[in-house]
Amino acid sequence: MNRIASLITSAVVAATSAAGYAQQAAIAPPISGLMISYRYWPEQFVQWTGPEVPYTMVELDYDENNGKPLYDFIVTSRTTGKRIHFANQPQLVAIAKAQDGEAYLTQIEFTRPESEVSGATFDLRLRLNDGTPVEWRFIQGSDVLQQGGGLTAVAEAKVPVFPYREESAVAGEGSAIVVGDKTSIAEMWKEISRPPYFVAWHGALTHSATTAVLAAGSESFKVTSAPSELKQGATWQLTQDSGRSITLKIEKAAAPHFTISVENNPMVKQSMEATYDGTNWAIEKIRYAPVRAEDHGLTLQFTPAFGQTETSTVDLIIGKKTKIATATLSGTPVKYQLAMKSPEWAKGKTLTGANSITPESVTLAVHP
Repeated sequence: MNRIASLITSAVVAATSAAGYAQQAAIAPPISGLMISYRYWPEQFVQWTGPEVPYTMVELDYDENNGKPLYDFIVTSRTTGKRIHFANQPQLVAIAKAQDGEAYLTQIEFTRPESEVSGATFDLRLRLNDGTPVEWRFIQGSDVLQQGGGLTAVAEAKVPVFPYREESAVAGEGSAIVVGDKTSIAEMWKEISRPPYFVAWHGALTHSATTAVLAAGSESFKVTSAPSELKQGATWQLTQDSGRSITLKIEKAAAPHFTISVENNPMVKQSMEATYDGTNWAIEKIRYAPVRAEDHGLTLQFTPAFGQTETSTVDLIIGKKTKIATATLSGTPVKYQLAMKSPEWAKGKTLTGANSITPESVTLAVHP
């Protein structure tokens, strides 16, 4: 009997130890599986360019930043569609590399008029990473108005890209960019021009510019720390070989619902609302907002929560209630297909995710 009792005691101890280990096991981080790029700038200049230069579009993002200007000049390669950044601050270069993969630090000279009215002229000068000089003269072609705002159609992009302008003015005649010894002059914007009463040229000046991209690509992270208990203050630390890191922190815990902050970009406040059923996460909401202008944020609202059922709807919302796009998600954050439903020009665009999300690592692989 003593031997039997000893065996029973050993079994109970083993079972108790196993249960304790299960309770202490690390929990995988809450990850949507989507690759989302969010950018907000107080002011933005864009010109669509002709075949004279190796780019389809040039863009200047500008933040006065309390007298310490931030500039990010972006060219879109005509051959690859890749966005290449040239910024004046190291933090902008790091953010751009994380989002688009290629960025360089450079000096930028930007001269602007005293007031933004029709006919005002803006001048930009810089050198590309290979030393090629760039000069861009943007001429304002109309007043900055809410009527000029809204969502710009980007039907030609392989992935869903949504540039939203709160207020905007068109480019004026004579707007041009010189790259090396090649010059591209803005062409008439026939789709919106109504000559002789209104003539626009293919470019825009925007106040409060948001760009949201449901991107494709691949990324891998090591989960260098993860909690074994979901409580307020618990964190996950994700790192890449490049040194880039992401911190997820539980700000509010009311199981099964959790509010989680995401520290990834010093210029953006990011948060997430999710539920946990003891095994898997389901994502209810993701929000991005500029640190100094939270009213201009972007929200991705999932109905029902993504990962809770086989199919969810995701709405992209600017500010508090301006819905700019809708998509259907079939599957879970680990394996899904996203299909755009609106706007009309985005219909037919799809993304497929085949991801791995564990307590030890996160690998995202998203294809158009």
